[in-house]
Amino acid sequence: MRALLILVIISLTTACSTIQPSGPVSENTLYTLKKTGILASQEGVLVMSAGRVIDPCKECNANWAGILPFVSYHLMHEYEKGKYKEVAFIPAEAGLFSQIGKEHYGFIHMRELPGGRYIMLGNHSRGRSVMLAAGGVFLMLDDGNNETGIAYEFSVQPGKINYLGEFITENGVLENSSISIRKNEKRDLDFMYKKYPQLKSYAVVQPKIKDKKKRVF
Repeated sequence: MRALLILVIISLTTACSTIQPSGPVSENTLYTLKKTGILASQEGVLVMSAGRVIDPCKECNANWAGILPFVSYHLMHEYEKGKYKEVAFIPAEAGLFSQIGKEHYGFIHMRELPGGRYIMLGNHSRGRSVMLAAGGVFLMLDDGNNETGIAYEFSVQPGKINYLGEFITENGVLENSSISIRKNEKRDLDFMYKKYPQLKSYAVVQPKIKDKKKRVF
């Protein structure tokens, strides 16, 4: 009986605590939910999509090939007053085929995150290295990780689905004014529900997004 009681306590403790990798999460795996079937009490799920316009205007500062820059996002959690730690990463390239329509190239993302305040920093990068075969040799393209003027702040509510929106790069000058933030929650949430149908029972909220001007923490 005592052994059974200990087992139950361990099970309940595990269900209420987070099961996350040690570094920033960069994939659509909700680790705690996958392991226990429920969200940890101190965590919420962030859902967003991000990409770029495929056919930008002539005045939109695209490169010589008419392609806008790749923008990846670093999610920084305020774990203490004024102190931040990167807990998740949103890569500009997260698959072989775009998930956000014919006019845009991009992907849908979901992350389990601790509740609290966040700063999201946009960096000029694909989010992963790209290897090409040329002339019988393999070339590794520099992924890059250049800072930009893109920075937002918002809060994640634990125990809820936090739908942030669709972030579309419309101009090659990488600052907040070049990013269009739209609402496409049905498409993005349906994508999540298809993988994690148990999340349909959780409330959906839309965090207020603010421009973050200061990038030094």
